[in-house]
Amino acid sequence: MLVVNQIISDDEEHLKNIRRCVLNLLSIVFRFFCNCLSDQEKMINNYSIDANHRQFHEAFHAVLVEKLQNLCFKIIKSARDSKKAILPVFAQKLKNFFASWLNEHVIAVDRDLATLLMGKAPDSELDRFVSISQRLTMPKSYIEYINNKYTPARIKQKFEKLKQILRLVDENN
Repeated sequence: MLVVNQIISDDEEHLKNIRRCVLNLLSIVFRFFCNCLSDQEKMINNYSIDANHRQFHEAFHAVLVEKLQNLCFKIIKSARDSKKAILPVFAQKLKNFFASWLNEHVIAVDRDLATLLMGKAPDSELDRFVSISQRLTMPKSYIEYINNKYTPARIKQKFEKLKQILRLVDENN
């Protein structure tokens, strides 16, 4: 009986370690994604990109952050409730999210932004290496969205909960 209990204990410990890795990876993915969007929004503002393009771009970013946040919660719930560390369906959903982002946003919308920036931003700004902070830098669009008086309180609470679960330290804190 002791051997069986030890095997179960070892399996549970192994599963716990894998879940911890999944959370760490989600934290990196979420932070990287948000930091990239934030950097892009700073360039849009610094180089006075047309207000219509800016508003469309920022709205798109807020939707993307919300989608990734919802996917993160599903993965976290699955890792918590399942006997597996992460179900393959969620790895596929994460892959699909980024493939969709690349196809719908980066290839189309960001290409238009690059064209607008070429006439305004110096080449050094467009070609620079973007370092990703260890802290979470949220896009201004999402901060404005969750702080809007018409946004339900549960949206902001959900975001704060995700930051807590993924141990994300906001750059503003």
